[in-house]
Amino acid sequence: MGDTNMITDNPVLAKNTHNDPTIVCIQKSAEKIVPTEEDIIQANKLAFNDDIGFVTNRITSMIEVRAGFPKDSEEYRVIDYRIKCGQMFQQNTISYSRLI
Repeated sequence: MGDTNMITDNPVLAKNTHNDPTIVCIQKSAEKIVPTEEDIIQANKLAFNDDIGFVTNRITSMIEVRAGFPKDSEEYRVIDYRIKCGQMFQQNTISYSRLI
């Protein structure tokens, strides 16, 4: 997993990119280990029954709906707030799945 850094001069991409503030989530400290193959297998098995994809898909859907409203509208502001809440819930879901 990781983030992507992309540079482009494509006007369509540049015009439609949102420069939102970063959501900072408080992380709990975990014991530092060098993962074994068994650790990786266990992590993959746990990921099959989590809600991360479900939550992510809901947020992505809200981003699409938000695009249908003017930026200065109440609907846009409410959906934007819900997206930010959803992103926080997404982080909580990721953190929760690590605890199981």
